[in-house]
Amino acid sequence: MRIARAWLPAVLAAAILLPARASGPPVRAQERAPRVRVALDEAIAADAAGVAARLPGAAEQIEAGETRITLPGEALAALRDAGLPFDVLGAAPALQAGWPRCVSTLDQLLAWARELASERPELVTLLDIGDSGCKMRGGCVTPNRDRLPGDDIFVLRISAQGGSGGQPGSGPGEDPGAGQSQGRLLVDAGMHAREVQGPEMIKAFATHLVRGYGVDPELTWLLDHREIYLGLATNPDGRRIVELGTRPPYDEGPWYQRKNGNDTRGRGCPWPPTIGSQYGVDLNRNHPFQFDASGHSRQPCDETYRGEGAASEAETQAYNDFARSIFPDQRGPATTDVAPRSTTGLLINLHSYTSRGTVLVPWGWTSERAPNDEGLAAIAARYADRVGYGWQYALYPVSGNTRDWGYGELGIPSYVIELRDEDFFPNCAALPGRLAANLPGLELAANLSDQPYARIRGPEITELVAEIVDGGAGLRVRATADDGAHGTEGVAAAEVLIDRQGGLDGSAGVELPLSNATHGLGWPMAALDGRFDAVVEALSATLRTDTIGPGRWYVVARARDEAGSWGPSRSTWLNVDGPTWTPPPPATQTPTATATPTATSTPDTPATAVATVTATSTATTTATATSIATSAPSASHTPRPDRTSTATPPARVTSTAEPGAPVRRIFAPFALR
Repeated sequence: MRIARAWLPAVLAAAILLPARASGPPVRAQERAPRVRVALDEAIAADAAGVAARLPGAAEQIEAGETRITLPGEALAALRDAGLPFDVLGAAPALQAGWPRCVSTLDQLLAWARELASERPELVTLLDIGDSGCKMRGGCVTPNRDRLPGDDIFVLRISAQGGSGGQPGSGPGEDPGAGQSQGRLLVDAGMHAREVQGPEMIKAFATHLVRGYGVDPELTWLLDHREIYLGLATNPDGRRIVELGTRPPYDEGPWYQRKNGNDTRGRGCPWPPTIGSQYGVDLNRNHPFQFDASGHSRQPCDETYRGEGAASEAETQAYNDFARSIFPDQRGPATTDVAPRSTTGLLINLHSYTSRGTVLVPWGWTSERAPNDEGLAAIAARYADRVGYGWQYALYPVSGNTRDWGYGELGIPSYVIELRDEDFFPNCAALPGRLAANLPGLELAANLSDQPYARIRGPEITELVAEIVDGGAGLRVRATADDGAHGTEGVAAAEVLIDRQGGLDGSAGVELPLSNATHGLGWPMAALDGRFDAVVEALSATLRTDTIGPGRWYVVARARDEAGSWGPSRSTWLNVDGPTWTPPPPATQTPTATATPTATSTPDTPATAVATVTATSTATTTATATSIATSAPSASHTPRPDRTSTATPPARVTSTAEPGAPVRRIFAPFALR
């Protein structure tokens, strides 16, 4: 055994000698004792489950691979008595004295959600998905006669109403099922009540989405083509108990309640709740999938007490019923059944904390790999890379957990994400940066959610720029597609689409394919080196702008690999500014059998208005057109044989940098390879 600090005896002595309060409610030993950070690498490597059993307050961190643990000083005696090796790293920050100023109370969280839905009804809907256990029972009463009235359980739905539609399949036979027109992502938080960073992550993500719609091209495309569901606090009764510690007659710091408010089997548990002993049911052990597997407790005061039966808790039932209402069951009943490549939907269950941040992958109930392990692991690795986290499987079995239920019953990729922190109650100075760091990962999850097992196999568009060419009559889109994140398959094709915020219905006279076009029917991009033969390809396409009227558009690019997998889409803005004009009757171009257009049309008529086209994806300014372009479509803009185009007179076009245009994930033209 290694004990690495000379002051350890003083820590233990302080834990014993600090006086108790002369009056008022009892104070937990964990609150009286100084806290320390310890390293448990060797002990956890030898027996992670055994260490977690001795340190119940740290069980979730240990499951997620954490080896640096914050403990009350008195817990070191238990480690020493058990003969477990550990190193003391130093003193840990003191326990929270009051409610963290950077964290909303439950009432504040719900008021914020109602206000958001009221302010942006075209994007946000607040859904009541069920009642908490205390509300179902007509209220609960704590051992000290505190009343918990119970709460509704709320989910925010964020999506643009009436967008251009969902993402079709990645290839033949891969269209979404009936009624599943859009990719759907469910992110929930607060299942473990003391993990208050999760609901703040929900607030940050919702705010990011709503503020970004119509400003950020990627978020605009996402909300036009995805439905995002955000569970605010799925264990509200437990959260009320956490907050109770900061209120009269207690006036302490927040309590470390993990479980819900069900005291049916917990009458003998300590009150106030301690970090390792409390009444209630662990909702992350109560799901019906593999409820009877190892990895839970049957003792009502233990932190991982699973409850009296599978899905016995009102909160679990509400969660499961809601998830089933938005995701179809896409996997067979056997644990070895593989979910199909066309599976739609993705689930993220937010928890906290580990010091590095961790994505946990199914299975949790067994060390065996899940049937869809390749896709599950690839999505986890991409998310972790995007946000600077680690990813792994559970170090020891956990039964009845959320990620196993989501994948096991519904077949959708489902994850626990342990947010980065050093305590259940966050460091307010660090919290904004830690929340912001996760936004790109959550965007990725939403992007993948229409067909995640297919999308994660395909190439990513890593660079995208649109610029005006041909004297203002053409739009050149350049991109880089990278298939290196998933094997060594090469990029085989890519395409461009266009749409407006909110989407078009296909009858607006726009010749270019809209963003809901079936994969493979977009405007093709060419490899700049003349052939698709590499894992990373520089791409280009030149499109006519004749039928693009004034306003803001987003240009979308996506790519396919040699195995036929289309990867996630990427978008950038195209602004066309100027007065609206009335086009003359359209001319029809009839393609020949060889796909070379031969058109009969009346001569081009000069434009009667001037339009300005701005490609905001680049900071460079192209030349100003000095004449009206009247040329026929170039070879790089050959209509497909099954498509007729409606031509309107080209407007006089100039290219300028729009003053104050939002700049986000925008790339200057890249070196041609």
